[in-house]
Order: sequence, then structure tokens, then C-alpha cells
Amino acid sequence: AAAENDGPTALSAVEDLDEGDAPETIMLGTVTNEDASARQAKSKVVPWTRFLWDIYRAVLENLKLSTKLERVYHSTARKAFKFCIEFQRKTELRRLASILRHHLINVTKNSAALGWTMETLELHMNTRFAQLDTATQLELWHEAFRTVEDIHTLIERTQKQPRAQLMAEYFEKLTQIFWVADNFLFHAYAWFSFYTLSVSQNRALSQADRQLMASR
Repeated sequence: AAAENDGPTALSAVEDLDEGDAPETIMLGTVTNEDASARQAKSKVVPWTRFLWDIYRAVLENLKLSTKLERVYHSTARKAFKFCIEFQRKTELRRLASILRHHLINVTKNSAALGWTMETLELHMNTRFAQLDTATQLELWHEAFRTVEDIHTLIERTQKQPRAQLMAEYFEKLTQIFWVADNFLFHAYAWFSFYTLSVSQNRALSQADRQLMASR
């Protein structure tokens, strides 16, 4: 618990968890003004965090082709996303997204994904939406856009349409990405798609809510 509380502060100077401390970094750490409690927190948090990160990656690699344990695979991926948010780990999110993207390419090649059930598709979609949400929270817009491409690839390869609620979330995230990219035409189209899905699927929307959404 203490490691989790001190985590973001102690890890702020560690750019990549896959790389050990350089000798010069260790030497500088002994002569800086950093107090003893801060050094002690870092000495505990960094190894613990590296170990946890390695566990997430090991589980994902071992279960990437397991259909029986696909729920565990996707649950682990979402926990890894939460890890990246909690400790503000942008480098690790990029690496995690690359790992999952490689797994997705392998599992969907040779039309294997055509035989997916809707449950399997939604597990993959929910994982990619969690990845998209994490990328936007960490303001990694390039990674967010690549995740959008992954979602589009999933829809194309499986030839299945996800639930309307998932697609609404998809278009809502697109509005943020296109706004940051100053691509106002696609931003407007994403808002239109989000509005259309929301109005058609959510009959509980009041007239005021519809007007507010339409005015954005």
C-alpha cells in the first residue's frame, strides 16, 4: 500500500521501467539533496513497480493464443492500463499498446477472426476502448489514433458490428482526437455520428439533452 501511495512521485524520474538505473544515476542519487525518506521510497517503489509491470507482460504473452483463458487475458490488459494511469507511465502504455497490437495481428490473420463469437469480439473491443481511454487520459494522441485504427481493423476482420453503445463511445473519443489534431471536418462528423447513435439508441434523452448535444 505504501508503494502505491508513493508510486507516482518516486517513479517520476524513471522514464522506462525496462531499463535499469545507469551507474551515473546511482552515483548522483547519493549526492543529491533528496532526503532519506524519498530515497527509501524510490528504492522500494521502483523494483516493486518493475516487477508488477513484468508480471502483466508475462501473463499477456502466455495467454495471447488461449481461447479458454481469454477473459483473464483481457482482464490483465485492463489492469495494465489502470497501472499506466495510476503511475502516469506513458512509455509503458506505448509498449503495452504495441504488444496488444502485435497479438491482434497474429490472432486475426488468415481470417481466423471470422469465427469469433460476439462475446469474443466484445472482449477485444472493450480492451481497445480501455486502451483508447487510457491514451486520451495520458494525452498520447498519436497512440489514441493508432488505437482507433485497431478498432476499425477489428470491425473489418470480424465482419461483425459491435453494440451501439460501444460505437457511441468510439465516436465520442474520436471527437477528442480530431479536435486536438485540428481536423475540424472529421471532428464534426464524429460528433454527428455520436449524436445520431445516441438519439436512436437512448430514448430516455430529453429534448434539452438532444439540443445540447446537437449544438456542440
